[in-house]
Amino acid sequence: MGCVGLSNIKLPNNLISIGYRAFCLVAALTSTTITIPDNVESIGYGAFSFGMSLTEIMVTPNNRFYTVRDGVLFDKAMKTLMAYPGGKYSISYTVPDGVTNIGADAFFQAQNLISVSLPDGLLSIGNGAFFESTYLETINIPNSITHIAEGAFGASGLRNINIPMNVISIGERAFAFCENLTDITIPNSVTSIGDYAFSFLQRLSNVTIPNSVTHIGKDAFWGSDSVVINCYNNSSAHTFAVQNSIKFSLLDAYNITATASPAGAGTVTGAGTYRHGANVTVRAAANTGFVLDGWYENNAKVPNANASYSFIATRNRTLEARFVPVGHTVAVAAGTGGRVSGGGTVNNNTNVTVGATANKGFTFDGWFENGKRVSGNARFTFKVTKDRTLEARFVKNPARPASFKVTRNGRKARVTWRRQTGARVEIQHRIGNGKWRTVRRTAAGASSWQTGSLSRRRKHSYRIRAYRTTGGRAIRSAWTARRSVDIK
Repeated sequence: MGCVGLSNIKLPNNLISIGYRAFCLVAALTSTTITIPDNVESIGYGAFSFGMSLTEIMVTPNNRFYTVRDGVLFDKAMKTLMAYPGGKYSISYTVPDGVTNIGADAFFQAQNLISVSLPDGLLSIGNGAFFESTYLETINIPNSITHIAEGAFGASGLRNINIPMNVISIGERAFAFCENLTDITIPNSVTSIGDYAFSFLQRLSNVTIPNSVTHIGKDAFWGSDSVVINCYNNSSAHTFAVQNSIKFSLLDAYNITATASPAGAGTVTGAGTYRHGANVTVRAAANTGFVLDGWYENNAKVPNANASYSFIATRNRTLEARFVPVGHTVAVAAGTGGRVSGGGTVNNNTNVTVGATANKGFTFDGWFENGKRVSGNARFTFKVTKDRTLEARFVKNPARPASFKVTRNGRKARVTWRRQTGARVEIQHRIGNGKWRTVRRTAAGASSWQTGSLSRRRKHSYRIRAYRTTGGRAIRSAWTARRSVDIK
């Protein structure tokens, strides 16, 4: 190892064993090929880590333990890839199907490789397997891998890495000095991260570490000065970040539930799942007829929580926006000539009845709001959806007609009374003790009426009353006493 003056290698036919890293880092070597003779039974890992000079490995046909394919050294069963020549000109390489192991230092300083495809069913990747493959940008790690060995990808040119879900541990210096890596996600299967595993990753900005990781080795992120550890509150990664003064962002997801009560009284927004430390704003909007009473949690009113309530997500929360009906004012007033009842402060959508009673000599005219008649019923029932101001108006009944007289004029009778400005008169007549019948309704301001011919030998009686029409209703006085004439 490290023989500075060695420029050419020829292995003797009686050679049985080649040791671990036997010809590693032979800087002056000019040989581009090396041949494994027939009798070699064992070759240590990293034995031919020459660097850029070696482009092909060959094995004599009668060797019982090793074979080559495309200049790459394998064990005879093609289960273990032993060595990939560092100077091989290919920029991509696909490890043959059936290979289950990548030997230690197998791709050490593979200077031309940009991408490598590993087969399904691969069980192990040895220590330093891709160490200092500085141009290697992409590689797939199959799901069958459970451990990433020490220095397996150290100082390589990887730009991204997908660590599969079955990996349990990441060894020491596994990705150290991979200066092109920017984001790494550790899957939930990993429980251990070795010493210096991600050290000196100058461009690494984010690494996500799950709760499953219970051990993080010494200086695992030493020299990765820009990294932010995404982790969960109180996890091993969180503790590691705090103890080593590394920036961190907590990933904890909290369920924020928001509901409106009672149903139909209002709406809420802002519920959902939020990461630890996220800003959360829930908003409550009352429907017509309701106002927000407040936000409640565990039946306790949340202090200082307005309709728009903001807080930091640090735990699961179940919030309830409680609404109450709006209190509307129903104001009632009576005009001259009567009195009213009802009104006051009532809840929204409540049925309310107000009443109006006319004083003697007056008649209820109607309920008015903003100068418009809204009801002609003295008992007015309605549903309250807003503040209302109602006035019960009354009109003075017309006076009973004065100076009422009935005088005979031959077979006719003349009915007279004192005129009332704006009032009409209703005249009723009966014969003997018969039924009263209305025979005339005069024009306003009239003061007399002449009958037609009346039946003889009968007593004819008359009575009158004054009336006015307002709001489609007749307002009447009391009847006068009757006056009678006899027709001979």
